[in-house]
Amino acid sequence: MQKHKHIERIKDIAVDIFAGLLIGLGVYNLASSANFPMVGVNGIALILYKLFGLPIGTVALLLNIPIAIFTFKILGHKFFIKSARTIIITSIMMDMVAPLFPLYHGDRWLAALCCGILSGLGYAMIY
Repeated sequence: MQKHKHIERIKDIAVDIFAGLLIGLGVYNLASSANFPMVGVNGIALILYKLFGLPIGTVALLLNIPIAIFTFKILGHKFFIKSARTIIITSIMMDMVAPLFPLYHGDRWLAALCCGILSGLGYAMIY
């Protein structure tokens, strides 16, 4: 039984890494380079990146802290731990791995479409 939990945890982390990469590529490599707005925490982080040069993933991590604490009170310890892990992994992927890939400088409509697909797949995998 303990081995099964360990394997399940490794699978969860692997999914978080891949999903974080998809989200990071969508936000950093497509949305930020194509200069189109996003919504939510990543949208606010993207605005602060454009205005002040702050790292998108780090700002998203800091903005997610109060949200995660609020969910801890409502949804419990287990959900909080999984959420915190996902937030940290996604932030790392956005700040450290996504910049290693080339930025997209083509059509804004195509960038928006690809950003939506990549980020949407990433968020779907997380949920």
